[in-house]
Amino acid sequence: MDYLKELYSRRGGEMKFGLERTIKFINYLQNPQNNFKSIHVAGTNGKGSVVNILAKILQEYGLKVGKFTSPHLVNFNERIQINSEKIKPERIKKHLKHWKEYLDSEEITFFEITTGLAFQEFFENNVDVAVIETGLGGRLDSTNVINSEIAVITTIAHDHTGILGDTLEKIAGEKAGIIKQGKPVITIEQDLGVIKTLEEKAKENSTSLRIVDPKKIITNVDISSKIMSFNIVGYDEKFETDLIGLHQIENFALAVATVKIFLDNKISGQVIKNAIKKVSWKGRFETISKKPTIIYDVAHNYSGVEALMNLLNELYKNKKIKFVIGILKNKQLCKILELIDRKAKSISIAPIDTSRSYTYKELKKMLNNKSKTSVFKNINSAINNEINSSNRDDVICIFGSHYMGEDVYRFKDL
Repeated sequence: MDYLKELYSRRGGEMKFGLERTIKFINYLQNPQNNFKSIHVAGTNGKGSVVNILAKILQEYGLKVGKFTSPHLVNFNERIQINSEKIKPERIKKHLKHWKEYLDSEEITFFEITTGLAFQEFFENNVDVAVIETGLGGRLDSTNVINSEIAVITTIAHDHTGILGDTLEKIAGEKAGIIKQGKPVITIEQDLGVIKTLEEKAKENSTSLRIVDPKKIITNVDISSKIMSFNIVGYDEKFETDLIGLHQIENFALAVATVKIFLDNKISGQVIKNAIKKVSWKGRFETISKKPTIIYDVAHNYSGVEALMNLLNELYKNKKIKFVIGILKNKQLCKILELIDRKAKSISIAPIDTSRSYTYKELKKMLNNKSKTSVFKNINSAINNEINSSNRDDVICIFGSHYMGEDVYRFKDL
């Protein structure tokens, strides 16, 4: 896609933080974000799932819903959707061509342009509400030019510590930057230091923090390798989804509580049931092939991998797992390897095609003496190694950065 070449060329180099460039850009666009309602979601883990669940429920309710997520797994178009339809290539081309003179004259980043692209599409398509995922952090994230109706903050964990801070409280403070004056803010029950920080930030913005306890919203959870079922307090229906895992229960609870705030409790159990049945989210414990079973998950930091391991231990109690890992630098790789070691039958690891990845030489040096661990030059080779050495009953779990998605899906439905 030639029209994306210029956009992708702005991806490299160091991250540039601050809202000045975004504000200037959306002013040039005449502030499209002021023409639709929005729900803003920040957090370390789970925010993509929460955005996806929220968007699906609101769409099932009958609203025209914009959805902005990042990063994408295979195609750029995944990032910007309206009622589950990805933005069409000709729309991207039209906008970038129209803005070319401005973009050529400004040092504006890939994500800042993409954010403006999403907001312009949502405005021109007259969405009723847009559900917006932050890119990184919250306070200085490009998406934080919206005046959202609700701020949603998922689980906070250690990630991007060199940028957001080296304590959970500092990270929470950055995420809490999406809270808007007098508008509701909601989070999941979590670390007390995080809760205290969020409460302080809410008070500064003349609002109060609503804390969701998943056990008081979702009950009777039953998980298999294919489906998860549960009840939601206040509704008679039995809810089923193929987005599985106890960590996803937290995300469903947070999404349902948020929807009820946004719609002032005016939503039926049948609408929620229909929406949840349709929820699917690529790269979230997704079975991409069988015999051998190949599972793909975008867990890319310690807390995410911990949730992944809890699910694997639940579903495959007495079975060793063959792992393929592609992970960026500064993601506690050695701690992650320690976490999966007991469950691992073998581990294949490789660099990812991005400047933020470990190199092959770095991985070889770090992991030279690690038992069960082999280093490969690319993800394709690592996956092929595990498949070729597997029998039909093996389970292969591929996890790590979103940047490996395109490579992983080459092996879908083998």
